[in-house]
Amino acid sequence: MSGPKNSESVGAIARRLQVVQARERALTEAQQKLIDTSISIFDESPAARDAAFIARELVLASLSHSNPGDRPIWARRNGNVTLAIQPGVNIQTGKSYGYP
Repeated sequence: MSGPKNSESVGAIARRLQVVQARERALTEAQQKLIDTSISIFDESPAARDAAFIARELVLASLSHSNPGDRPIWARRNGNVTLAIQPGVNIQTGKSYGYP
């Protein structure tokens, strides 16, 4: 992964932008918390424990962000990739567990 081409860190850039933003209008507490958290995340170098895996299909066609309701199948399409998910079913009772 390549970093910024100049020597200024992401945290320093974020702090500079924060000062500019504060001059224009006051930040809410939530906005300030988001900025502070972002600075702390980007100021740290990634460690091996930070590595993660996500299937390419889930990157191309993400899961629903809300309950899809009572549907037999839920699908999301992105180009020629389609992700289709069916709710789980208890084989003994025949009752649906719903979507993940």
